[in-house]
Amino acid sequence: MYYSLSREEFSEVFEKGKRASCGRITLMYTRDNGGSFKLGVAVRKKTAPCVRNKIKRRLRSIIVPVFKTAGQGLRLVVSAPPDSGESDFAGLKETVEKALRLAGLL
Repeated sequence: MYYSLSREEFSEVFEKGKRASCGRITLMYTRDNGGSFKLGVAVRKKTAPCVRNKIKRRLRSIIVPVFKTAGQGLRLVVSAPPDSGESDFAGLKETVEKALRLAGLL
């Protein structure tokens, strides 16, 4: 099971977390001792709401199964550009997995 990041946790990960990028996907993450896996997805507000929600749903469906049990104590924020909604699911999944490997999370 995963939880969404609170506003304070989101800001903390942005300020103090480590970063990894692949393509235009950026990961920011921190480790917390003993906590559960928490995920936040950031897409610019200028993006149309239906496209922004589509990107968020896709990113959650890619990341949550990977860290459902193995992500104990990980707080992860994924930042995606507005044009991510135009790419296909397989391409987005490949880019996210590359970024996770670069960060040493996979």
